[in-house]
Amino acid sequence: MRRNHHSFLALAFLVAQVLFNSAYDSMAQTATSRVFEIYCSPSLPKETSDNIVRLVKEFIAGNNEPNMKVGDVLKIFNGETLIPIGSEIKIPKKDLVSTSSRYREQKLRNNARSVNDFIKFLQESKPETKRSPINLAKILSTRQTQPNTRILIIGSPIYHDDIESHDMRRGWLSDGYFNQPPQITIFSVQGKQANLQNARISIATVGAQWGAGAEDNHRRGVERFWAIFTQENGGTLVYFDQAVEGGLKSLMAENPAEVAIVPPRDKEDKKLAIYTGKIE
Repeated sequence: MRRNHHSFLALAFLVAQVLFNSAYDSMAQTATSRVFEIYCSPSLPKETSDNIVRLVKEFIAGNNEPNMKVGDVLKIFNGETLIPIGSEIKIPKKDLVSTSSRYREQKLRNNARSVNDFIKFLQESKPETKRSPINLAKILSTRQTQPNTRILIIGSPIYHDDIESHDMRRGWLSDGYFNQPPQITIFSVQGKQANLQNARISIATVGAQWGAGAEDNHRRGVERFWAIFTQENGGTLVYFDQAVEGGLKSLMAENPAEVAIVPPRDKEDKKLAIYTGKIE
């Protein structure tokens, strides 16, 4: 009887230890989990698309930085419609017997369907229409469900649609857009101050055609506009350049520098104007 009692206690202790370790691992994973989102333009050249696929695969399964860790989640969206592409991508725990190469294969194999859905999306890339192939205004003003999300937007940030006063192809928009009510313009920031919930925004400006003769002014004006819009919606713009790899690296950085807003936002401006002149 005593022997059976000791065996029962040993078994109970073992079960308790397993449950404790499992709970501890779960809590540790939750505490260190990061949520990434990629919004990709559906209008990209093939050579750019191939490079993006390579970089995203390396981001998911690579052995070098930047890459995802166990507990991280990646969601990929059509940047025009904001419709998800595939299911959430998650990183499995490494098997004790796995080598680095086998673990890389395991990560890609576990997420093969989502990766293939993304490849198919890029392969079906279509020419740009009269509307922007990436809806930055909607992405940056939609209420985020997860605080501190790290977001990479791949595509031209030069917004345009069938409303002439929203067309950034000739320049950038005045601060008056931010100060108007939402019934007047999609760029109003009224009532959106917490929508991004401290999200970190990186924009890889792939496909941007900056204005001839004033390329640097155009780029800096558009960059400043989206930096203000992001900040006013509760997030931070930390990257604005054409390299997708640089955008992915900015997602991983723990304390990235914010994009400078120069000059500061004019909160008294009410004009709905397009600027093509010098940024002072």
